[in-house]
Amino acid sequence: MRSHLIGVASLAFALASVACTVKTTGTGNPSTGTTDGGSKVDDDKPRTGKPSTGNETPPDEGGPGTGTVGCAGIIQCIANCGDNQSCTGHCGDDASQSGLQYIRALSDCLDANACNDDTCMQQHCQSELDACLADK
Repeated sequence: MRSHLIGVASLAFALASVACTVKTTGTGNPSTGTTDGGSKVDDDKPRTGKPSTGNETPPDEGGPGTGTVGCAGIIQCIANCGDNQSCTGHCGDDASQSGLQYIRALSDCLDANACNDDTCMQQHCQSELDACLADK
């Protein structure tokens, strides 16, 4: 059965890792005294040119959500990585936006239901798993 692609406990940990691998803007740099104050624009970089109005759209720098790998591909990557957490942490690097959305939904379901076996996943998260596996 498809749900046996990888152990649920390993899958849940890996999904959490992939689902949380998203570039954030404005984390600040304590050594230089920069902070972002919650801005949507990454203002931790040195400024050049005219001052920011705070309404600019940051350039697409690639990374999670800008690729073409669907949720099924992310699951396959996780399965191929086995217990290598460094490997699974990169399974979302080339993920599509929909791939990340389905992975987050599956991860959230597994967390919400405290699933740590296939029976729990099948009872509570089968629709999320099916949607994920259909996203190629």
